[in-house]
Amino acid sequence: MIGKAASAISVAVVVAIVLGLRQVGYEEAGRRIAPLGWAAPLVAMAVLSALVVVPGVPSDLFGVVNGSLFGPVMGALVNWVGALVGSTICYAIGHRLGEHPWVAGLIARLPQQMRWSVGSLPFLLFVRYLPAIGGTTVNYTAGAIRVPIARFLWTAAIGTLPPAWFWATVGYASRG
Repeated sequence: MIGKAASAISVAVVVAIVLGLRQVGYEEAGRRIAPLGWAAPLVAMAVLSALVVVPGVPSDLFGVVNGSLFGPVMGALVNWVGALVGSTICYAIGHRLGEHPWVAGLIARLPQQMRWSVGSLPFLLFVRYLPAIGGTTVNYTAGAIRVPIARFLWTAAIGTLPPAWFWATVGYASRG
């Protein structure tokens, strides 16, 4: 019962963050986060994590905001940690969904080679770079097909680092 309540609260928080950002926009969200002092990077990480969890919501744009707020190094760190936390949440959700009979049935019907391909290093490292859907696809699918968590985490750590740095640098350069 507590697990379901915690899940419901978590979903509500993610939905509230995403809807709030849609209402005020990413730049305004950055202006509201900036005065939070030492808590600003933590809040920015939480927001980025929430954006990563929701398929189809552009989390990279918030990475630009983080670069603008915190500079290229701290912005990259905020982006990287936020992306890793969000990716891990997606993995956990995918893992849980993989237990559902309907999803488990779909996975069981996949050819073994395709299941292996999804768990392969090239898939885990490079598919996340596909625009709009790459990271989401990797994160949820890896959990659903039971890629070992250690492999997922180290590939996610390596795979999210270049975009974390890139978007922070773009944000820092756009400060004018």
